[in-house]
Amino acid sequence: RDMLKQQFNLEVRHIELVGEGWDNQVYRINHSLVFRFPRREEAAPLVLREMKVLPLLQGLSLNAPNPKFLGKPTSNYPYAFFGHEWICGTTGCSVELTLPEYKQAASKLAKYLRELHQLPVSTLPTELEPYSSRLQINIMEEHLNRRIADLSPSYDLSSYEHVITQIVNQARFYQPSKQWSLVHGDLYHRHLVFSDAKELSAVIDWGDISLSDPVSDLGVVYQFFPKEAQEVFWETYGLPSASAMDYAKFLGLYSAIALLWFGSDRKDQALIQTSFKTLESLKALNILF
Repeated sequence: RDMLKQQFNLEVRHIELVGEGWDNQVYRINHSLVFRFPRREEAAPLVLREMKVLPLLQGLSLNAPNPKFLGKPTSNYPYAFFGHEWICGTTGCSVELTLPEYKQAASKLAKYLRELHQLPVSTLPTELEPYSSRLQINIMEEHLNRRIADLSPSYDLSSYEHVITQIVNQARFYQPSKQWSLVHGDLYHRHLVFSDAKELSAVIDWGDISLSDPVSDLGVVYQFFPKEAQEVFWETYGLPSASAMDYAKFLGLYSAIALLWFGSDRKDQALIQTSFKTLESLKALNILF
């Protein structure tokens, strides 16, 4: 309250914590604004990156946060932060969609990601560095196994062992592209916003925005969409190589396990349920192929 008053002459009449992740806390202010505050030092550069790059995304086919209030560190709070207009809607972890609605969302997201991945890199801030840890299968597998081990006392994941092993083994053959694109970098259903009409309207939480292989954003295809909607996505986005699709499946699997781990820690039943839904979908896809 004090910082918003001092830096923007903004009187806070209503404040509500609406989101909390690994890196940031997100508050809704006066019902119409959102402010994003880093929780830890490692997240501070990510918020600065968002503040610089998000304005460049405003002409694309889906909405994204547009920083209007650029906050500076103070003696009481050491990080930069920003605020933007509230984006109305329901995130993908809470929305219930019919198959036609999934297909429509898949088509819209595919169009948006194609636009994002085709933005000229030369127009982006020069300090936007390549980020490739999501493309390093050995590191990602290590994280995956650690999460599975943490979950083992609470959940029996033995029925998924075969599909997990197969997806990881297939992902090893992917050779990342050397042609970098702008990517969201952490795309899963919690970062998709749906309108009251259940139409995909926005993509949020851009803390991991970076230059990378476009496959970094494609795990959401398998993490969120049913098989029939996956096909619609590829029709619109363009069919990548078989090995890229295998790596996207791995990223979808990784998201499911990471969200199950996080959801269990936070007692978030929506994340837990959708994580098992992803695992069941990948299991069925494994049987088919």
